[in-house]
Amino acid sequence: MTKEVIKNLNREERRALARKPPKRNPHDPNTIIQFEKTLKLAKDSVKNKTEPVSLKNGDKVKLNVEAIKNRPNYIHMNENYKKFVDENENSVFTVKLEYETNNRVVSFEEESSWLFWCGDLILIHDKGD
Repeated sequence: MTKEVIKNLNREERRALARKPPKRNPHDPNTIIQFEKTLKLAKDSVKNKTEPVSLKNGDKVKLNVEAIKNRPNYIHMNENYKKFVDENENSVFTVKLEYETNNRVVSFEEESSWLFWCGDLILIHDKGD
């Protein structure tokens, strides 16, 4: 918008314009570079992953906090997710399979807000096993 157009707006319209977040240009070189860095970190994270375990509904597991925190993309992860990982380092959870055809992505019956890859979990074996 030009300065002349902005001058012709009333006070309410100018305030509304000021509250709008700036538009992001998807072709901005800095945006592209940041996106490519994030993709590379995710790719490296998959390459360096721990061995997956076979899980089924009802299995008891703990978070493999060391493996989760050692991922290169950990610094870019959601702050609430990182808080959940820190607060539940020694907690035992019950596995709930999210997809019947895929036993590698699970959530927990106690907390279904987050999805976990099976390689980030430690299977707790019962004494009867």
